[in-house]
Amino acid sequence: MGMNQRRILFWPGLAIASAVIVWSLWTLRGHWAGSRELPPVSTGPWLNTGPQTAYVGTSACVACHPAEHESYVMTLHSRSLNEVSAPREPPDGEFSVPETSRVYSVYREGEELRHRQSLRTADGSEFVLADHPLRYVVGSGHLSRTYLVEADGYLVESPITWYAASEKWWLSPGYEQHDSGFARPVYFECLNCHAGRVTAASDSDGRLAVAETAIGCERCHGPGELHVQSRSAGTKLEGTIDRTIVNPEHLDRDRREAVCAQCHLDGKAAVELSGRKARDYRPGLLWTDFRIDYGVQSARGSMAVVGHVEQMRASRCYQASATLTCTTCHDPHSHLAADKRAEHYRETCLACHTARDCRIGENERRTTTAVDDCTICHMPQTSTDVPHVAATHHRIGIHSAAREADESLEAGELKAVWNPRPLPALEDQRDRGLAYLQLSLKESVPERSEKYRRRARDLLQGALSGLPQDAEVLAALAQIHIVDHPARAVEFGKRALAHDDLPPRAKARALFGISEAYFQQRATGKAEPYLEQLVTIRRQGADWYHLALCRYRSGNIAAAVEAAAAAADIMPEYPNLQELLAELAGRQGDPERSAIHRQRARTLRSALGGGEHVEMSLPDR
Repeated sequence: MGMNQRRILFWPGLAIASAVIVWSLWTLRGHWAGSRELPPVSTGPWLNTGPQTAYVGTSACVACHPAEHESYVMTLHSRSLNEVSAPREPPDGEFSVPETSRVYSVYREGEELRHRQSLRTADGSEFVLADHPLRYVVGSGHLSRTYLVEADGYLVESPITWYAASEKWWLSPGYEQHDSGFARPVYFECLNCHAGRVTAASDSDGRLAVAETAIGCERCHGPGELHVQSRSAGTKLEGTIDRTIVNPEHLDRDRREAVCAQCHLDGKAAVELSGRKARDYRPGLLWTDFRIDYGVQSARGSMAVVGHVEQMRASRCYQASATLTCTTCHDPHSHLAADKRAEHYRETCLACHTARDCRIGENERRTTTAVDDCTICHMPQTSTDVPHVAATHHRIGIHSAAREADESLEAGELKAVWNPRPLPALEDQRDRGLAYLQLSLKESVPERSEKYRRRARDLLQGALSGLPQDAEVLAALAQIHIVDHPARAVEFGKRALAHDDLPPRAKARALFGISEAYFQQRATGKAEPYLEQLVTIRRQGADWYHLALCRYRSGNIAAAVEAAAAAADIMPEYPNLQELLAELAGRQGDPERSAIHRQRARTLRSALGGGEHVEMSLPDR
């Protein structure tokens, strides 16, 4: 064997040995972090599950796997996220929402597709609030197409979505309850389920880079660097399984479901274990070694679950089987034609059941539907929070309206929906506290929100006695105590900021807790330096508005104008901001610009009927 050939075989072997060493150290990272002892990451025989193995992109897989790629590009996953190309998008359109006086327009300008939001004024004219070119389209188009805009280096959601079933433009999901315009940020957790690979900035909560748009090979098989090196070098396999790349077919059920759970486990709240990040998960590992997802259990004992994985795991069919899992029905490599689905799903059911098991005769079944499809009764289509869209219920069973209504209840106790390995008591208390804080921020009913906030407070304060240096607990308590104990909010926030490794979201919580507490005490001079930091790590109009007020009060008018203009760019519908800009322009000796802003404020108030906005009072001079 020549020297060059030996070298070719040596390097993959060295990479594999290094992978084992680095992975062993990485698995202990969570074990060593903090004062609790987490179970170490449950490793397997796969060599590409550690953080040292690089992603190579789907294009590197195609040369050797053309048939798999050709079938995969027909699936919906392969079209989950794309750069917007105006010629491929639905036609231009316009619609209005009389209740909010808003008008929405979709139009093309050159090679760009643009979305515009306007207000219909009392005289029938339109006052443009925002007008943006679109960067990404989310969704294959099978159900809908939602669009993302890049603003100030952040990705934000457009309020306009295309719905395939009705073939029309309408408000994006959630905007009928609260239209935040182009101010809704898109975080890593949102985009990661639609993109092949996303990286998040280490110093910002929201700045993202899309390394690969549509979901590709490595989301299910793990990073491919070792596999490409090994196959390119012609390295012989040790045994019958290539352990340089994960093949989900060879995984146990929990690990196989973890591949799908990355996106299809959708609890009411989700918390990353201390010292670990969900973005560090690799196929072949346990999802619950990185993140715990929670559902809400009602007083009557039912569990409100909405994600596909949770629903499936709640099924009697699943619980009675050792093998039933997502891929029992779904082949991730191919798209099932609509006219083949009923037969496919019926045959899948009949692998365990018989036709005689059905309590309804075939003739009666066919009077309901032309096709003999088990899923029509046992996995029915249910309404969703998304307008014009229904989803398949993945709890296989006998469904009734009363039972479904009971499962939709929001009140109750948080319970982990999937946690095969119990956590230490202290870690469990910490994670549930953080989950209740999430739930309190999502809850629209004030009484429930306050209940969840208090539970979060009690759990986290209890956990803090054993975890006095847990920066995320400190940051959460800073946000929680704004309501009832501003001085403690400041104390906890400053203790959290003393940690150099504080994650961006926890840092934002700490900065917000401190600045908001000071702001409520009208100590704007103390709030200002924390707001200066806060606006650099997240894009929220209220942060900029408060910073503008602080600068105004300190007499830094030029800097106040800059901050107020940034706030108005994010929240253009608030007349208070225009009035602040008018006041500031007057202070700068510019009556013409002041008059323009006052006129804008009057127009906004008139169009909104004087009611749909947040009043933002100016501070004492």
